[in-house]
Amino acid sequence: MSQLFMNLQKALVSRINPVFVLKETKNVLSLSYRILSTPHSQQPPPQLLPPAQKITDDPVTHKTAQSTVTCMYQIHIAGFWRNVTVLWCKNLMNHYLNISVDSLESEHYHHSCKIDLKPWHFWSKKGYKTFDVDGNLVEVYWDMRTAKFSSGPEPCTDFYVALVSNEEVVLLLGDYKKKAYKRTKSRPALAEAVMFSKKEHVFGKKIFSTRAMFDQTGKRT
Repeated sequence: MSQLFMNLQKALVSRINPVFVLKETKNVLSLSYRILSTPHSQQPPPQLLPPAQKITDDPVTHKTAQSTVTCMYQIHIAGFWRNVTVLWCKNLMNHYLNISVDSLESEHYHHSCKIDLKPWHFWSKKGYKTFDVDGNLVEVYWDMRTAKFSSGPEPCTDFYVALVSNEEVVLLLGDYKKKAYKRTKSRPALAEAVMFSKKEHVFGKKIFSTRAMFDQTGKRT
């Protein structure tokens, strides 16, 4: 694990000048980094982006017996840019996806929707939920029936998770984009979602790899 930590740190430092944190505690490796470069046409107003010092440990990562992937987006919902946190979490007992939308009414309040991914017999791998965001209805559609996972909690391919507001798909995760648009019967959002932060917390893995986009060319490292 120590050698993995050194190699990953050297690779990041040689390519970028990001705001990132690498931590190693026993057999737990935690990686955090900011996605700072986005196409100008897609970037929301700069003042809405949270400053670097607000990148903090998610409370769930203190439970070291689980692996998590946390992605933060700027999404245009109901006329306003909002921070949206997408958390994939997996441990010995649970596997779930949690989508949290910041409220404009209070900085300490978040609207959230949790989707259980544990393959119990009563769990539906294809589903639909709704939740309220400051008086606006937000719909969540997902299809995990053929989703493929590696060692982490986040699926790799063959799935979609769509967040819909005012008949627009404001956030679309996964590679089944055509199926998502067909099922939701909604159009793509005029203002595309922008991911500005990603954090991964890995537990008990001897081999670990990750990818992130650091520039406008779309090249991943």
